[in-house]
Amino acid sequence: MNKLFTVFFLLLAFGILNAQTFQGLSNIDDEENKSENSPGKVWGLVFFDYFYKTGGDSTSTALEYTGYNKDYNSFEFRRIFLGYDHNISDDFFARFVLAYDGNDKLTNNKRAVLVKDAFLTWKEIFSLSNLTFGLQPTPSFSYETETYWGYRSIEKTSMDFRSVNFSRDMGISLNGNFDAEKNFGYSLMIGTGSGVTKEINKQKKIYGRLAGNFADKKITASVSGDYEPFGDKDKYTLSAFMGFNSGSFFAGAESFYQENKAIASGLSETDPLGISLFLRGNLYKDKVKFFTRFDYFNDNSSTAQTGFNEYFLTTGIEILPHPKIHIMPNIWLNAYSKKNENSAGRKTDVVPRITVFYDYR
Repeated sequence: MNKLFTVFFLLLAFGILNAQTFQGLSNIDDEENKSENSPGKVWGLVFFDYFYKTGGDSTSTALEYTGYNKDYNSFEFRRIFLGYDHNISDDFFARFVLAYDGNDKLTNNKRAVLVKDAFLTWKEIFSLSNLTFGLQPTPSFSYETETYWGYRSIEKTSMDFRSVNFSRDMGISLNGNFDAEKNFGYSLMIGTGSGVTKEINKQKKIYGRLAGNFADKKITASVSGDYEPFGDKDKYTLSAFMGFNSGSFFAGAESFYQENKAIASGLSETDPLGISLFLRGNLYKDKVKFFTRFDYFNDNSSTAQTGFNEYFLTTGIEILPHPKIHIMPNIWLNAYSKKNENSAGRKTDVVPRITVFYDYR
């Protein structure tokens, strides 16, 4: 419990922190797709990189570039989405998304496609609240953090990046607002805990989230948590977010702590802990922008003798020749600090990239 208080204290100490109206799945009410007789809307997006790994060794860790040797370089798609949105009526909205997510491949090394979203939302099932069934975004970081970071095309948010929680899960959720101005929102979800894969056990994962806008919607704060039983282990996750938005300048911070509590004796416990700080804004109107982010990650905070403390940094410039075309020279860096001086160290992974993100909505 002391670790949880430490995480939240550290988050608050980092000070500046974007505001949004809490509407859950924001484009449910897309004006182009409101008509009950509308055929729906096809949309998609692509993340494409040229990268060159200038530093680091191949390791067994599961981050984007840790498996490559130094001097490896390539052109590659990191994400491709093809989606379909449809407002079936004033009361019902459906979404279906196929995705290629970078590392998904068939046995012959060809790119594999998976179902990323497949859900039905019953809008306003009661006042200010929506009920959603199916494969859908989780409350863990899909609302505030991912929105305020704003650069999923560069990297996942910290908990997703470190595989602490899934961005999608199969289940049922209720999300909405407590007030007509939509300053205070909530989410509740029961899911399989298996992400986009099929369920392999009978246990269910329970998610919860509370969020609020303050100071004329210039400041946002949220807390979220989840619980998942595993038979011989229980898993708890807590996270907190704060953000600040001046209109052209955004700053945010998120912390998380996860406890994998062993019920049976003799089982090891791994308790990851992390803090993420990010900043973004305009350099020249809406044509040139900047972004930077720093993460701290402890793969197992329950021990100081094994594993690593990791430090992730990304920074870059975004150039927009068109509002839906983003060209982003950037650097991706992950450094390691070993906890035990007698263990083998790891070299810093350094990957300069040129990322192109285009959106065909």
